Amino acid sequence: MKQRLVLYFLLCALLLTACAPAAAPSESAESFVFYFPAAIPTDGKVFVTLAVSEETAALPLTALLQTYLSTQPPAGAAALLEAWILLSAETDAAVCSLTFAGRAVSPATRSLACACIARTLLQRDGIQRVSFQTPGSDAPLLLSAGDILTQDTG
Repeated sequence: MKQRLVLYFLLCALLLTACAPAAAPSESAESFVFYFPAAIPTDGKVFVTLAVSEETAALPLTALLQTYLSTQPPAGAAALLEAWILLSAETDAAVCSLTFAGRAVSPATRSLACACIARTLLQRDGIQRVSFQTPGSDAPLLLSAGDILTQDTG
């Protein structure tokens, strides 16, 4: 009887541990990543990230953006920004304003590229929204963290 009771408790404990939530990915709150669009969204992920050094993360805004724009996308990511050149980058009252020159791209490509840049910059202290002026579009695009779809909802 005691053996059955012990076996029953062990089985319950095993089932409870199987129901525990999975540990969060090992991306520390301190790590800074560059966001790139996934070439083919898998498991609902629309972004591919690339961790960068603390020195890179601490660069002034324009230098950080130039580094981002010149970085080779990691495996599984699509390259989108060959058509754009950064003209200006300014931060005022928690809004980072970016102006790009170059070739116009489709609205979907523009939205995806801006979302990747915004996700990257929103990691910086003091930036809450990113405004984009891009080639081929008269209206600026303003993005905050809540405006960016982070999972493919199919």
